[in-house]
Amino acid sequence: MISERDKARYPFTTESADYVKKLRIEVADLITEPYKPILKRAEERIRLALLKPDDLAPQEHDPSIEILSFPTSIMLMAYIDNENVKRRYAVAESKGFSKKLKTESLEKVIEIAQGTYYWNIKSKGQNLRETYEIFLHFIDYIKNIKNMNDLKWKLTNRYLKDGYVEITKNEATRLIEEEIQRKILKKTKNRKVEPPKALKEILETIKLITMEKTVFETFDTPSGIKVENMPPCIKKLFDSLSAGGRLSHLGRFTLTSFLVNTGATEEDVMNFFKSASDFDENKTKYQIEHISGRKGGKTKYKPPKCDTLKTHGLCFSPDEICNRIVHPLTYYRLKMKALKKK
Repeated sequence: MISERDKARYPFTTESADYVKKLRIEVADLITEPYKPILKRAEERIRLALLKPDDLAPQEHDPSIEILSFPTSIMLMAYIDNENVKRRYAVAESKGFSKKLKTESLEKVIEIAQGTYYWNIKSKGQNLRETYEIFLHFIDYIKNIKNMNDLKWKLTNRYLKDGYVEITKNEATRLIEEEIQRKILKKTKNRKVEPPKALKEILETIKLITMEKTVFETFDTPSGIKVENMPPCIKKLFDSLSAGGRLSHLGRFTLTSFLVNTGATEEDVMNFFKSASDFDENKTKYQIEHISGRKGGKTKYKPPKCDTLKTHGLCFSPDEICNRIVHPLTYYRLKMKALKKK
């Protein structure tokens, strides 16, 4: 049973959405005195999500404000014309909810997965290995691992029985995180109508937040790298990450090794990868240090050859230069050499 406390902690649930609908609050109501705390909390949610995501936590002393602030903040973000910022907001909110869900009982996690996302999910009870507490139907599983880069999520690496995949409670919360993030991004699609006059003041405040250095700097291009001279395959990976997207394991390795071999520092690459929606600081730092040769076998890795990239579907829109080279670094050096001549 979803309690009032649960609705405040998890305002993305069906029960919370039903609660909001019954109140029938209009946009104009938000600037009136009784509802101003909701608008203030919505602005605070956005500020924390963009600037201090680790501090984004529910305020349970007033559940009604907390429940309403979530859809209000999403509504406000829909008027912001910056897809990177929207993705950053969605990631912060979804990660915060996932972190809280990990502290809940197994029954609560299953209840939310079934009631809000209609997953075909069930507790294993005492069946099979004790480490894995849950059976999740493979259709729901596959739907939510599309952006997972870690090999452990591959269906071929999971135990499958009668159409159900074995997962842990923490893995279930991670998959719920994907559901939440997709829903937020869908609801923050650009609104084609002008925002109501009543919201213009707070929207200006939010726009100023999105221009804060700590938000903007994570999308900087590594110093010294000429994006226009990148081969099409690398440019595609670069643009995808710049927009807050996710790369496959090989895609991430290819881009990182390309950057460290064309003059980017480890710090440059680290800051650039912060724009990824699945950014993990410790894991990213470990990968960069090994690829650059500072850790591990002390070998500085180069990107895969063109044939390898073709085999793995990472060769995009080859041009006339691509037909004359066998390695993406050669493409970059040829373009840089031509630039110096000019």
